[in-house]
Amino acid sequence: MDRCTLGRLLGELECPKSSARLHNAGNDANFTLRALILLAIKGYEQQRLDTLMVEEERVARMEALRSTAMTPLPGVRRPKKKRPRKKHIAKTWSLEKQEEIREERRQKQVQCRLSW
Repeated sequence: MDRCTLGRLLGELECPKSSARLHNAGNDANFTLRALILLAIKGYEQQRLDTLMVEEERVARMEALRSTAMTPLPGVRRPKKKRPRKKHIAKTWSLEKQEEIREERRQKQVQCRLSW
């Protein structure tokens, strides 16, 4: 028995899901609604072929629904590039630079103590 999964259904309906992560509540809801729209269009097109009804207004509505279901996801971002923490960058600094930073920190500590 073949199981029908959301991913398989979207593939069959040719819905663009390039970088979508399924099994995420928001994405699953979004793509389930897209699949519903595409299934409705598919059913309508089959009915239209059976009855040979061609009405311009209905065709325009179906095309509008199709474009809505096929639009790419808004705000799909690439994963952020991890930057090394300052802690790790400090290991690459010269001894002079490290000493300079330590001196700045000492001066700040002295200023904080004087302000008390």
